[in-house]
Amino acid sequence: MQTTQRVVVAARLCLPGLVACADRLREWHVGTAPGGVEIVGVVLSAARPGRVPAPVRRYRAVVEDLAEQVWDIGWHDELIERELAELAEFSPFDPVPQRRARLTQAVPLDVHHVGSELIDALACAAKSPIEQQDSER
Repeated sequence: MQTTQRVVVAARLCLPGLVACADRLREWHVGTAPGGVEIVGVVLSAARPGRVPAPVRRYRAVVEDLAEQVWDIGWHDELIERELAELAEFSPFDPVPQRRARLTQAVPLDVHHVGSELIDALACAAKSPIEQQDSER
């Protein structure tokens, strides 16, 4: 019995991260990924604060062409200063966090938005083709 595995590819927004991400997406497109894998989208996390270098922006376009959905998570200094156990966790039912909330109290606003959109994308991917056709009418 084959199962569907919905996958979100996560990569750092740097050339090595984007190249590895594009390689996984190409494998999936040509059918060499493990059976049942369905890539829902890509989450790119900033590799550093500030502007993204031009070569990285150009290669990002390759990833965007290969992925149905791309989400971004920006740089958050506090993430490199905390242990994982100290950080707040995302829950789809959490209210939208305040802009300047500490990361021990709430996830960053962009993480909350990506999490919410990911839940929506997974829900859409889980619908059967008949349900999708009915909802589009």
